Amino acid sequence: MKFRSLLPAGWALACGLLAAPGPAAAYTYIESVYGTPLTSLSAKGMAMGGALTAIPNGSFSLISNPAMLSWESGSVADATVRVARADETRFNPIFDSFDQYLKDTAVSENPSTYIGVNGGAVWKPCPRTDGFAFAGGFYERYNAEFNFVDERRNGDGTDKARRDKLQATQYITTDHAIYSVSGGASYRRGGLAAGLALHYYFGNLSYLNQVVPGPVARPITDGPSLTHLTRDLSGLGASFGLAADVDPRIRLGASYEVPVTLGADWRVDTAAVAVPGTHSVSGHATIRYPGRLGFGVAYRPRNVLRTTFSASAERTYWSTTGAHDGTLKAFGAAAPALPLPALRDTWEFNFGVEHVFYNNLPTRFGLFYRQAYSADDVDMAGLTAGTGYQSGRFDFGIGAEVSKRSSRQAALTPRSGSDAKTDNVQDSLLRGVIDVRYHF
Repeated sequence: MKFRSLLPAGWALACGLLAAPGPAAAYTYIESVYGTPLTSLSAKGMAMGGALTAIPNGSFSLISNPAMLSWESGSVADATVRVARADETRFNPIFDSFDQYLKDTAVSENPSTYIGVNGGAVWKPCPRTDGFAFAGGFYERYNAEFNFVDERRNGDGTDKARRDKLQATQYITTDHAIYSVSGGASYRRGGLAAGLALHYYFGNLSYLNQVVPGPVARPITDGPSLTHLTRDLSGLGASFGLAADVDPRIRLGASYEVPVTLGADWRVDTAAVAVPGTHSVSGHATIRYPGRLGFGVAYRPRNVLRTTFSASAERTYWSTTGAHDGTLKAFGAAAPALPLPALRDTWEFNFGVEHVFYNNLPTRFGLFYRQAYSADDVDMAGLTAGTGYQSGRFDFGIGAEVSKRSSRQAALTPRSGSDAKTDNVQDSLLRGVIDVRYHF
């Protein structure tokens, strides 16, 4: 009877507002609070491993280094479509009847697909000369999406009637991202340039954790439950950039994105067996996103081939973020497996090369190494590649990235007895970008 009394109230919210969790794209659960930072948004940027601090990159220089806007050869409008395919597979150990370790087995595998669109324009009043350049655009900055489905089945081998029968299904879904509408300007004189960009950040993030009972009877304390957290975020930020040709073949660049404080209106809706009905708590708080300092160098060898080598390093100061504000406390209560206080400052290293053939066909390769901000000793490395094609005033580009990360994380499904409380998590990510640029 308690099950029946809860279902009309609790699942009315789940079915009416949230229904069945749809496809999402996540990079990892441990980054679902703040989101996965996105910087390599263009085909050129992704194919060169994100090493763009000293390389002009159309309107996307507003994100990587605003000073590079004035190094564009003319005015340009650009747009990209990015597709990400992420898979988070969780393993835990299996033991035999003598309590001897056998192997790790996958307990959940959650592939997801996500599509994002970005773009903007750069206007140079005096093409191919010193002077000002102005730019504006729309960009995805932090992807917070994640999709997790786990089926709980009866593991009692002596219960022949209910053995392996579905007891419950747990869904964890985070949706949406934080975006920015950005605008800025750059001025170059000779071999020295400076730039400034302003960013208006906004986003509505949603977190859902629900347990749906299966056909097999289960203990009342393990019955259906629902937690739904929404956060409406907005705020203003800025970034600065410098670039200089220290040699006809060597260019240095530096950029700094200031920390930004986002206002957050949040609401948590919960339903559980023990407390019939749906209960809501709401409030307002702030979330502080970190500052990011980047350095880069571009080198063009002394030969007739149009080849550019690029490298960059970025330091992001995640330890200064507001991990204990009201919004994240509410999120932590909804998802206690998240290691919110463990944020660390991170390094990211990027390397890329571009060679342009005689017919203006570019070939690009790169690699990168990134540290995860939400857990110690969790790093991601990947390889990138891409090319492009020019047709009149149009440039078409394609870039791809493949990367992988391993970590040890708390189990997202509650486990009892001697079952493992942590999972061996393997995150794999395949991303691709197609873009088009129009020179005017």
